[in-house]
Amino acid sequence: MAALRITLACCVLALWHAALPREAAAQDNPASKLEAPAVHVIGTTPLPGIGTPLEQVPSNAQSVTSRELRDRMTPGIAEQLGESQSSFFASDPQGNPHQPDLSFRGFSASPLLGTPQGISVFVDGVRANEALGDVVNWDLIPRIAISSINVIPGSNPVFGLNTLGGALSIRTADRPRQAAM
Repeated sequence: MAALRITLACCVLALWHAALPREAAAQDNPASKLEAPAVHVIGTTPLPGIGTPLEQVPSNAQSVTSRELRDRMTPGIAEQLGESQSSFFASDPQGNPHQPDLSFRGFSASPLLGTPQGISVFVDGVRANEALGDVVNWDLIPRIAISSINVIPGSNPVFGLNTLGGALSIRTADRPRQAAM
């Protein structure tokens, strides 16, 4: 009989505790005064086409438009980036202007096999680095087809292996859409 009374008392106590308003418990909590306000995180993607403005990308991303490509008369993309953007350097190690090396903060994208590559190049979201050695054939990317070039610095795992120094995202022009504008 005593065990039944203890069980009944525990059930009544549990029901009474469940019926208490939760606000009363929260007002008595001293830790609620020390809580920080809510933090809203805005996720950005480094690839173009999503519509994230360049000012909201959390790095010093650089961009080259098709107008800037037309205004500068350079032989190729590497020379354009070497002349117009900061932290870039273009060179011709073999004396061939169609196969330049592009260095960005000490990391390179080169058509020479054996050069340690550290920059990933994407054309419309598809990686342009060759599968063997990660070399970049700059002469296979026509300047006239480029709409914009975005430079995203840093080692971001989104861009895959050997993206140690950064990524170049080249977006080609959509001619029918541009003719309508």
